[in-house]
Amino acid sequence: MSSFEDVPVNASFSSDAPAGDSASVLTGGAPPPQPPDASFPEDLRISWSWPHFIIFILFSIGSLLIVQLIFITYLQSVRGLTSK
Repeated sequence: MSSFEDVPVNASFSSDAPAGDSASVLTGGAPPPQPPDASFPEDLRISWSWPHFIIFILFSIGSLLIVQLIFITYLQSVRGLTSK
């Protein structure tokens, strides 16, 4: 028997683990799943809907356009854009 196949003395065995899954057998199976919102702070646990998503997309596009316009205006005033 190789060292990879040795079973520790204090290993707990799980009967619901699939055959051949030695990691599950040695660790006692997978940990129980956490609730879906357990990892988020309380202020982020709101329901998001399509209007929220549409507002986010509009804000993103608007921000992108505004930043580009400000950058072009700055470049035009500093270096002057040619009509090449």
